[in-house]
Amino acid sequence: MKKVLGLDFGTKYIGIALSDPFKSIAFPYGKIEPNKAFTKIKEILEEETIESIVLGLPRALKGNETAMTGLVKEFKAELEKHVTVPIIFQDERLTSSFVGKQLIAQGINQKKQREIKDALEATQILQSFLDKK
Repeated sequence: MKKVLGLDFGTKYIGIALSDPFKSIAFPYGKIEPNKAFTKIKEILEEETIESIVLGLPRALKGNETAMTGLVKEFKAELEKHVTVPIIFQDERLTSSFVGKQLIAQGINQKKQREIKDALEATQILQSFLDKK
């Protein structure tokens, strides 16, 4: 059974998440620096059986594009040169806010939040995609 790979693009780190083989639950996988992204993503595709990549697409609350939207679209275009699986955009509005509030509610300190936030945001983006299916 194939899994889905979730990505949350950032200029400092890209959060990574993986689905279970049934494509019902997303799990945090880690984070990588953008300059190592294509190599690491190709490694994941070789290690796991991935059917598609879900990439968070940032937009302003009213749905219009932001500067970050353009960067994510450029990243997707470059990533498509390195992988053969389809890359699907997933609206990621309020993802950072949602994850941040959850981490605070759980009493996780700022240092630990910085370590896990990117992967958790990718997990939230992927879970939103899986829930639509």
